[in-house]
Amino acid sequence: MQLIGSPEQITEQLLQLNKAGVDGFQLAFYDFEPDLDFFGKRVLPLLKQAGLRF
Repeated sequence: MQLIGSPEQITEQLLQLNKAGVDGFQLAFYDFEPDLDFFGKRVLPLLKQAGLRF
């Protein structure tokens, strides 16, 4: 499954998957180093706010 969108859209997609019963994710990135950095800075904080990360 590909998740594509803004950090807010990705967070919403992961929230919906979590509500459907998915409790873990394995992530891969197109251009690993910069994409991982972006994910850590922009998406992870939103996931923490949403209660998906501690």
